[in-house]
Amino acid sequence: FYVNKKTLYLPSLIALNKIHFYINYMSLNNLTDKIDESLNKIVSISDQSLISKIKAVKELRLSTDIELKAIAMKTKISMKNLKSIENLELEKLPREPWRHSFINQYCEFIENFDE
Repeated sequence: FYVNKKTLYLPSLIALNKIHFYINYMSLNNLTDKIDESLNKIVSISDQSLISKIKAVKELRLSTDIELKAIAMKTKISMKNLKSIENLELEKLPREPWRHSFINQYCEFIENFDE
């Protein structure tokens, strides 16, 4: 009876490959989870900063009696989107890059407003 080395070790190699794949898969999942967690922290920090800026600019707008209609006419941003910005309902705004653009235009218009 002759046993080929490949025949003898094949089941062991398959098992080792499965274990190796599983370890790599779990490592990749852990890495992906850590990256997602880090990105969520970054987004949370930037959202808080953005929210603070919007609140400050809204207060400035109200103190200088700038009408939302004037902002809408000049920037071509709809009243609905301007109200969403001021009410911090950013999820109601269009997706990027428009969301970022609308918020920037809103802030810049108010910060650079000349009566």
